[in-house]
Amino acid sequence: MVPATSVCYQRVPGIAFRWVRGEVFIARRGHRNQRLGGAAAVVWMVLDRPGKAEDMLERIGESYSDAAQANLPLIIDAIEALVTGALIHDVRPVGSDDDVLKD
Repeated sequence: MVPATSVCYQRVPGIAFRWVRGEVFIARRGHRNQRLGGAAAVVWMVLDRPGKAEDMLERIGESYSDAAQANLPLIIDAIEALVTGALIHDVRPVGSDDDVLKD
């Protein structure tokens, strides 16, 4: 797996959500509804535009006054959980080495 710090992530398109009292409620057609809390909820919210882990940490510091506990390892754990849950994915620029099919 590529380290989460060197990859740009974005939300999977087409997911409806609501932020309610520090939690994110997720609704996707054909899937069970989900609830995100803690770092995963905050990472979801700051991914209103694509970003790397360092970008997310900066956005969290700017947007959440109670984010003193936010640190890069915590953000990376949240990213990995959201990727595993198919809620976010990495963004590979067209023409990058990762965009080329390998034999």
